[in-house]
Amino acid sequence: MQDDRISSHYLMAALFISRILVSFTYIAPEGRRLSGTDVAVSSLLAALLCALCFFPAKRLLDGGGNLLTRARRCSPAFARGLAAIYTLGFVFAVFAAMLRFELFAGAVLFPDGRNHWLTGMMLLCAGYGAYKGFRTVSRASAFVGALTAAGLLLILFTLQGKARADYLRPPFSDGVGVVLRRTLTALGSTAEVAAIPVLSEKTDPRIKKTFLPWMFAGFSTLALLALFESAVLGRFGEKELFPAYALTAQATVGSGVRLDAVFTAIWVLCALVKLCLCFTVLCEVFASGFGVKNKLSALIGCGTVSAAAVFLTSGNPDAAKILISPAPLLLFLSMTVAIPLSVRAAEKLRDRRTGAVPAVNVP
Repeated sequence: MQDDRISSHYLMAALFISRILVSFTYIAPEGRRLSGTDVAVSSLLAALLCALCFFPAKRLLDGGGNLLTRARRCSPAFARGLAAIYTLGFVFAVFAAMLRFELFAGAVLFPDGRNHWLTGMMLLCAGYGAYKGFRTVSRASAFVGALTAAGLLLILFTLQGKARADYLRPPFSDGVGVVLRRTLTALGSTAEVAAIPVLSEKTDPRIKKTFLPWMFAGFSTLALLALFESAVLGRFGEKELFPAYALTAQATVGSGVRLDAVFTAIWVLCALVKLCLCFTVLCEVFASGFGVKNKLSALIGCGTVSAAAVFLTSGNPDAAKILISPAPLLLFLSMTVAIPLSVRAAEKLRDRRTGAVPAVNVP
């Protein structure tokens, strides 16, 4: 029923948090990072590509039912195949988020490497949040989103006096190729976009109008943060493994009280929201695609696989390379472009066989 739907703004808050978290726990490949201006350019290019990639899914939001429900009307086997792709994509998203955070925690919070307990606790808390339902996750997203925005404004306010324009290098100073690669990496890290057509039955129809503002806000914030990091940290920031943390370490209030611990706590909350969102999507995928209505079974299975993957790879110094490999981009394109196009093609084929009149999407 319409009254049971969640405001699309709550989902957009969760998506904003998910996108920002990637920057907070960004891992510079091989200790090398692009200049702030190049990162800003790549973020804006990624926003444009993301809008283009989302167009096939956007046209399917007005048809009744989420993407997997519509696929099941064409063929149950077809729906299960698409659900398998979604499962792989969002389990990988959970794995990537936790791998980033575990490497961050191991480098900053627990240098002795004994931080698996934190990963386990976060997965358990996120699983419990998803089990409580999308409404609970949505309310948490609104609170954490407001807290994150306030934290970013605090960074800008406290460090504005340390920013130097001469630290900023011209765009494409490292070449066009590296900027394009960074753009594709940023695009592959935006798997949360694929959550929209899966959760469309749980949100109001305004989601089609709120997507572009969310995307603009998310990627523009990343571009602004990258420029600010470069303006404050200079070339030093380009060599940092976690430049956003290095930036917060420079922020102080009062009599020299550092704010990095405060922002680390905010990042923990952001990670929980992202994990909750991914687990919520997985529960919906299992229900709509596989017919598994038991949330607990889906959460235990996906959580166990994700935790095992993180525990087995986090001790490997080269594990982070998978985050900049072609795998995330291929999963992103599969979930945001290939699946919606395949559902649309399957519906047209079904209508042609049955002689039914195709449903007209209302713009």
